[in-house]
Amino acid sequence: RFTFKIALDFLPPVKAEAAFRAFFALDPPRELAELSLPPGDYAVVKRKAALLGESGGPAALAAMLRAECDAKPDRARSIGFGR
Repeated sequence: RFTFKIALDFLPPVKAEAAFRAFFALDPPRELAELSLPPGDYAVVKRKAALLGESGGPAALAAMLRAECDAKPDRARSIGFGR
């Protein structure tokens, strides 16, 4: 059991850009503005990228972040024909 329980909400765009810079030492791509992620997802993607030897740059990291976002079970899903 955890001693403390905290909630980490999704980062607003300005803080998401700062998190991208802090975790990956790169300028964030435009695609980042479309994502709603908590700080922990940046840490997960950083670890995954390191394990996979992924150095595809900001766009590849943004794609990995999108995959984290899409994998959330409580994420609203659209119905019908999308993108």
